[in-house]
Amino acid sequence: MEKSKKRYPNPKFGSFEEEEKYWQEHSPLAEEYRGVVQRRRQVRSSYLALRLSGEELKWLRNAAERAGIGPTTMARNLILKELKIEDDLLSRVEALEQKVESISR
Repeated sequence: MEKSKKRYPNPKFGSFEEEEKYWQEHSPLAEEYRGVVQRRRQVRSSYLALRLSGEELKWLRNAAERAGIGPTTMARNLILKELKIEDDLLSRVEALEQKVESISR
């Protein structure tokens, strides 16, 4: 028999300010937080909370659906792809700077 998971309420917000006020009081990082932080094992060791506008989230979800993956996977793939491009570009710039320096001697 499988044990059922405890469900936590998923609040609805009418505005960004309302959401901000809620999380100021209910975030595990809030000074007087009294709730219980879930400690379940995750496949990945870290996570990042990312705020998107409704339109941005819709855009992400549509792109993920077209790719046949979930929006979280899509966001992770896009972030990692851009970071690899940046690393590659930085290494190419450094190599170019070294060549220019060796030529100018």
